Amino acid sequence: MRVGDLSASEITQRLASGRFRLRTGPFTYAVRTNIAPLPAVIPQLYRDFPLAEEDALVDFPVNLVQPSGVRGWLLREVDFLLGGHFHFEPFQRRLALPYFEWGLNWCISQHAHQYLLLHAASLERHGRGLLIAGHSGAGKSTLAAALTLAGWRLLSDEFAMVDAAGELAALARPISLKNESIELVRARANGNYLGPASHSPRKGQIAHLQPPRESVERVGERAQPGWLVMLHYQPGSKLALAPLSKAQTMMHVAFHSFNYGLLGSDGFSRLVQLIDQSVCLRLTYSDLDEAVGLFNGDDFKRP
Repeated sequence: MRVGDLSASEITQRLASGRFRLRTGPFTYAVRTNIAPLPAVIPQLYRDFPLAEEDALVDFPVNLVQPSGVRGWLLREVDFLLGGHFHFEPFQRRLALPYFEWGLNWCISQHAHQYLLLHAASLERHGRGLLIAGHSGAGKSTLAAALTLAGWRLLSDEFAMVDAAGELAALARPISLKNESIELVRARANGNYLGPASHSPRKGQIAHLQPPRESVERVGERAQPGWLVMLHYQPGSKLALAPLSKAQTMMHVAFHSFNYGLLGSDGFSRLVQLIDQSVCLRLTYSDLDEAVGLFNGDDFKRP
C-alpha cells in the first residue's frame, strides 16, 4: 500500500495516533503528529511512497508535538522527538515541514552507520551513480532537482550512502530547495508537486519537491559509482568542467562526510573504493540549463 492509497482522513488519523509507517529506501519511520500543515502536505510529497505494516519493525519513531502551556499556545512552538527524546531546540509551527525533513535526515546522519554517509546529492542513470558535492550554496539540491526532472533517477539530494559492497543506496525523499532555486525548479516541475514555501531566519525561503514516481518505485536498486563532481556556483561564470585529482577529491569528500571518522578503517576503505571507481571532476557554472545540458551530453554517458 502507498501513502496515496489512503484517504485524507485515514492519513490524519494515522499521523495523530503514531500509526503512520513511512518506508523510504532502507528505513522505516513511525511518524506521529497533528501539527498543521503536515497532515495536508505529507500525503502530497510522499504520495508514491510505500507504507509499512503497522506491526513492522521501525528504525526511527518520530514525534512532532505541540508542548503544553505558554510554549505551545502562545509561542506556537513545536518539539521534535526521536524515540521520546528531545534532540533539537523547539521551532516555530510555521517551520514544521522543513524541520520534519531536517529531522528525518538527522536520524539517518546520526544512526545509519551501516553506510558511509557523504554530504552529496546522488543520482543514477544507466546503472551508474553521479555524486554532486560542494560547499553550502553551491547548488547541489537545485541541480539534483533539475537533473531528476530531466530523466536522472534520484537517489538523494542530501546523502550519498555507500554500502559495504561499495554500491550507492537510494532514499528518493523530497528535494529541499531554497530561495531563488524554488522558482527555477517550479518552471521545470512538469506536474511534480512543489510544496508550500516556509521562511527560515537562517535559510530564507524553503520548499520541497516531490520526487518522480519512478525514483520512488526503484528505490531498492543500487547504483555503481560513476562520477564524483565537485560543484562550484559562480554568478556570471562560463560553464567549465575540468578533471580533479583523486587526492583532492578524497580530502574534500572525507571532510564533508557525516561518519567517515566514526567508521575508521572501514570508512577509509569504502571512500578509496568509491573514488577509484569514479571519474572525478570539478564543475563551475552559473546557468542551470547549461549544467543540465552538460550532464545529459556525451561527457556523462556510461563511463
